[in-house]
Amino acid sequence: VVDKVYLYNDLVKRLNLGIDKLLNNKSNTYLNLLNKIEVLNPITTIKRGYSITKSSNKTIYSIKDIKKGDIITTQIEDGYIESEILTTYEKN
Repeated sequence: VVDKVYLYNDLVKRLNLGIDKLLNNKSNTYLNLLNKIEVLNPITTIKRGYSITKSSNKTIYSIKDIKKGDIITTQIEDGYIESEILTTYEKN
């Protein structure tokens, strides 16, 4: 009987350790995913002073995406700015 109690207590202890390890691993995975989401969040990028500029609801990635006369919308932390393109210059 004493051996069965000892075995039972040992199994419970090992089960609890296994559960704790699993919870810690899942918690770390969750925190890592949250961190990645925060880093990739465009709103976080905007809060650091960057902006997102669009023309016809399409993000502008290159000077080739716009031309003289286009209306562009720039999103900054506290609002939007609409601008008309008067001229463009490519980097040399």
